[in-house]
Amino acid sequence: MAKKKKKMAVPSVAETTIEALLRTQEHLERQLKKAKAWGQIIKDVILSRTVSVKPVKLAARESFAVTDPETALAVWSDHHFGERVLHVDTVGANEYSFDEAVRRFGNLIHRTHRIIVMQQALCPIDELVILICGDIASGECIYPGQAFRIDVGVMGQVINGGYLIADSINELSGKIKSIRVECISGNHGRTAPKGFHDPSSNWDTILYEFMRERLKGNKRISVIIHGGTIALTKVQGRQIAFAHGHGLVKSGMVETAMARAASNWPDTLRHLRNGEPLTACIFGHLHSSAMFKIGSIDVLANGSLIGGTSLSVQGNRRINEPEQWLVGIHPKRMSWRFPIDVL
Repeated sequence: MAKKKKKMAVPSVAETTIEALLRTQEHLERQLKKAKAWGQIIKDVILSRTVSVKPVKLAARESFAVTDPETALAVWSDHHFGERVLHVDTVGANEYSFDEAVRRFGNLIHRTHRIIVMQQALCPIDELVILICGDIASGECIYPGQAFRIDVGVMGQVINGGYLIADSINELSGKIKSIRVECISGNHGRTAPKGFHDPSSNWDTILYEFMRERLKGNKRISVIIHGGTIALTKVQGRQIAFAHGHGLVKSGMVETAMARAASNWPDTLRHLRNGEPLTACIFGHLHSSAMFKIGSIDVLANGSLIGGTSLSVQGNRRINEPEQWLVGIHPKRMSWRFPIDVL
C-alpha cells in the first residue's frame, strides 16, 4: 500500500510579507553601510589633500596717507564763559558755571587732538584752522535779568577765558605744525543793551585781543580778528564764509534761515570772492548742530559749549547737548565731519 505524501506547508500571506520585509531591511542595511563607508572614504580623501593654512604675519603699521594734504577745521562758538545755569533753569537738563566751562573746554581740546591724530593716519594734516564764531564772553545786559545769571564778571571772562583759549591753542601747536585762528564777535558780547552801543564795542573782541597778545610769541600760530558780521576765509583753496548768525532768524525755521543766507551770500560777498565759488557757510548762535547742502555749498550750524539755558527753555527751543564741529577740508570737498561732544 503506497504511502501518502506529506502535504508541504504553505506559508501564510503574513509570513511571506514579514520575510520580504526582513530581506529588504537586510538589503538596506548593507547599502547604508556601503554608503557610510563611501562617505568616510570621500572625507578621508578630501582631508588628506587639504593643506593647513598658516596665519598671515601682520606687517608693521604703515601710514595710509594719500597724496593730497587736508586741513582740520574746528568751529568754536557759544561758550558763554561766565554764565551760570542752574538745574531748575532747564528742567534738570543742564548746569553750567565758569568751572564747568573750563572742564568742557578741556574735553574739546583733548578730543580735537585725538581726532586729528586719528585722521593723520589717513591723510597728511599739518594745518589746523580754528573759526571762533562769537558768544565766547557774556555781557551783563543782554536781556532783562541776565545780570543775575552771571557766574564770573566780564573782566574775569575776558582775561581768564582769553588765557584759557590761548594756552589750549598753544598746547595744540605742539602737535600740529601750523594753526590759524580767525575770530568774529557775537551778540552776547555787546557792552550795552541792544541799540545803545557801538557795534565794534564787544567783549568777544577784547577777549580775542587778550588771546592774540598771549600767543604772539608762538610763530606757528596766527590770529586774525574780523570786524563786521560776516567774514570770508580760504582753506585748502576753498572759499568759506562764517558769521555768528544772530541776524539770521527773525521768524520761521532755523534751517530755512540758514538756507536763505547760504543762497544769498555768494552775491553778498561777490566783491571779495574774486570770481571763485563760495563752498561753505558756517554759523554759530543757534546752539544746535546741523549740516546740510544748498546746491554745492556746505551749510554748517555749530552747537555750543554751554548747552541748554533758561533762555532756550523760555523760548521753547530745543535743549541740545553741547557740541562743537571738527571737519576736514580737502581741496575738492569737505571730507570728514565730527560733532565733538564736550561733556
